[in-house]
Amino acid sequence: MECLDTVLVANLATEGRPAPSARSAATASQVGLTSIIAAPLYARGVLVGVISVARSSLTNRTQPHYTPADRDLFGAVASWAGTAVDNVDPSGASPLTARATCISQPRHQGAFLAVE
Repeated sequence: MECLDTVLVANLATEGRPAPSARSAATASQVGLTSIIAAPLYARGVLVGVISVARSSLTNRTQPHYTPADRDLFGAVASWAGTAVDNVDPSGASPLTARATCISQPRHQGAFLAVE
């Protein structure tokens, strides 16, 4: 897998991907994470961030897992987001200082991209 790839972990219970830390594993367990998609954000060929979405048992959904079609759509959105981050400084006179952060809040049942 290249770093340009959007990553889909369709079913966390069966794919055996370890959490990056014990704290992360505990949080994933608490919220009942079931599926994750993560995509790199590139601007002018430079990695400027990563955006991700996750499904959990916090919301009642008929489909608890993301699909390859979801991954493809999310990858396209990430590509557009990388371009948007690049456009924060259209003059190109200073280094790119924007930071893209994915903020997910259960009460909104979705993920939001914030550019600072």
